[in-house]
Amino acid sequence: MSNDKDAENATQVKKSDEENIKSKKVATKEATEVMTKNDKREINKRAIDSKQQKQDLVAMQKTNALDPIAYEQLKTVSLDYIDSKALPSSLDNVNKVLRVLQAAQSLGVTYEDALSGMYYVNGQLNIYGKLTPTVLRNAGYTWDFTDEDDNFTSCTVKIWKGESKFDPESEKMIPTENVTEFYKDTFTLANAKSSGYGGGVGFKDGKNRQRKLRYEALSLIIHTRLPHVLNGVAGIAEVSERYQEEMKDVNYKRVDKKNVMDRMNDDAVEGEVIDQDFKPSPVNPVQEEK
Repeated sequence: MSNDKDAENATQVKKSDEENIKSKKVATKEATEVMTKNDKREINKRAIDSKQQKQDLVAMQKTNALDPIAYEQLKTVSLDYIDSKALPSSLDNVNKVLRVLQAAQSLGVTYEDALSGMYYVNGQLNIYGKLTPTVLRNAGYTWDFTDEDDNFTSCTVKIWKGESKFDPESEKMIPTENVTEFYKDTFTLANAKSSGYGGGVGFKDGKNRQRKLRYEALSLIIHTRLPHVLNGVAGIAEVSERYQEEMKDVNYKRVDKKNVMDRMNDDAVEGEVIDQDFKPSPVNPVQEEK
């Protein structure tokens, strides 16, 4: 009887131990599953954070294409200028102002000079004539105007890079022999008239004509010899604006080659419109190969 009771107790102990072991296994399995889910969440979170950090790093990385920090700072300044409502009427949105500030940096002028000295002509950014000397000076050039008569019918401009000296006789700065670049060009009232825009307000008798001739002479050299000094700016506003207005009235005509050659031999003025009837050529559609 005693042996049976001992055997029963042993069986109960064994059963209890098995249940405890099973319970521990279940608890361990549940704990493991919970940790796994938490780990997955943490891993996913870290992956997302890492991806965002990489995107942020790329977005804020300075490259040859863009300096993001400087760009955002310029945009903030542009917005402040827009909010001030103290800008020229042509600067009517933040992107236009931003473009002007970017040009100011590339040309080495102050924001204030750029905002008052730059102007959009048909969507292209130009500098006013008054800002041109500053741009030339920042690029390392010296200049002077000569051969200006009392009636302001002609202007010659000399631009050079290198040493200069003051000439007491002419009371002007002149280049020395130690110059690395030298340019000279002349623009006259006759050039303006023969080109079709000499009748504009700026070319009427008076002191203003002297300024217009100077801008035209400067524009000749800058556009044909020194375009790099503008750093992407289209040109001088007074010249570009006049050109755009005058070109609206130009009647384009087909040029006869022989007539052009004859006139070139007779020292034809650059920019002259040759008066020949315009006959458009028929458009030939491209034939598909068989």
